[in-house]
Amino acid sequence: MLGYKRFIQRAISCALFVGTLVCAPAAWAVPAYDKLKDGNFGTVSAKLVNSSGGNYTYLFTVTDTSNSPIKGVLVYGPDDPIGMSQPPRTSTQVQKNHGYAWWDMDGPTSYYLQPGQQAPTNRTELTFTLTYNHPIDITQLCFAFHVVGSAKNDPGAFFRANSLVCGQVICQESDGTSHGIPNASVALVNANNLAQVYSTTTADANGNFTLTPPGPGDYEVCATAANWGTNYSTPFHFVSNGCDLCVNVILTPLPINTLASNDIFGMAYFRDSPGYQAWASTTVVTNEDGNFTQLRNPANTFDQNGNHTYPFKGYIPHHEELGHFGGPGEPKVWVELVQPLQSETGYSGHSFVNLIGVQDGIGQAADHTLAPFTLKFVSTLPFAGPGTAFNVNTTGVNVIFHTSNPIQPNAEATLTDMPVALTNGNNLPSSLPPPHVLPPGYMNRALVRMRVPYAMSWTAFVTTTFQNVCGDNGTVTVDPVVPGPQ
Repeated sequence: MLGYKRFIQRAISCALFVGTLVCAPAAWAVPAYDKLKDGNFGTVSAKLVNSSGGNYTYLFTVTDTSNSPIKGVLVYGPDDPIGMSQPPRTSTQVQKNHGYAWWDMDGPTSYYLQPGQQAPTNRTELTFTLTYNHPIDITQLCFAFHVVGSAKNDPGAFFRANSLVCGQVICQESDGTSHGIPNASVALVNANNLAQVYSTTTADANGNFTLTPPGPGDYEVCATAANWGTNYSTPFHFVSNGCDLCVNVILTPLPINTLASNDIFGMAYFRDSPGYQAWASTTVVTNEDGNFTQLRNPANTFDQNGNHTYPFKGYIPHHEELGHFGGPGEPKVWVELVQPLQSETGYSGHSFVNLIGVQDGIGQAADHTLAPFTLKFVSTLPFAGPGTAFNVNTTGVNVIFHTSNPIQPNAEATLTDMPVALTNGNNLPSSLPPPHVLPPGYMNRALVRMRVPYAMSWTAFVTTTFQNVCGDNGTVTVDPVVPGPQ
């Protein structure tokens, strides 16, 4: 700020602006900012409203909080604008050597900004903008007013605008970059008693805010937002007249926790081999309703039912494209239930559930006892918060076969996204979060398909990526070891 003060104290004479030489008459010479009088006429705030074509336009919102009309508005700053709005019935000039831009409304007095009015909010014709060929630091701007008295030909005087507290609520990413947090809740509080709140506001789409303190004193700014923690600025001392005091508040994203057990549970193999037929129970297991209820019964597992397989009737879960089995004139198949199948609409405590294997060659006369299997299982990853996960994607599956042969078989592994579910297994609400956004309590699901040789154990690495609200990346990889089908 000291460098800026030296800048605005340079001598004033004339300025060349947009090809026009503008000279301020001696009677209207504007003092340097530090020579202005203190006043209590109103406030000015600045924000970026357009950045295109290499130019940056800033809008100045002016509020008359006094009992006197405001004739002119001045913006002091170290950067030279290349453009200036031209409100009707308003003289404009930029004095580059003196470091200010000036809008001065012509008479009658009724055209001035009146007490209680805010431009351009309820005086749309009074739109004050400056355009620069580069972004500027608005914390380096200071503001003033030209106010005239009631006497005829009174040239008036120049007064500092009342100060505001301004700033930006930002997040800082892990790579050091930062950006504004939209719609953050912001409060001005007593630095010596944080529970004492003086004023509140909501940050704009870029995280910018302004607050009006009740008077000189020691303050802090408190900010919070959805998916963020709460944080405070450093304490600061505020004076009523002077340049706006700008402070930033850095918020930290709420952490994102996931539930991963790194195992698989729920396993059934479908074959028509002679061994499966020899072990068969007389009980037929069905899946006609598509809910595989009988396949979820622990009493039907191989080690609980006397080492029996079951004749199967219906559609094989997740292999419905193979058609219906067990009916008149249809292929016959037998199922070995190694582990009871689990619910897929809620988290059962296992990262992978319901491994369903179907051996090649079902219904064929040729011997296929040692034929490979097509396996499908569901990858489940619950998000436990407290922060919401964004850009959630199950991005890949990699399979390693546990074999001494250096040439590994091709698992032909693929992924298919499944609809999200609630971790607790309840029905989904009517209003769902956007795609790939998982608040706490939601579970990401994907169907994994792969090819496995007979009796070959394997490990599948399933990777899910996501981001927190600030854009930092997170990754979870689940990789249980699974015995081979036989």
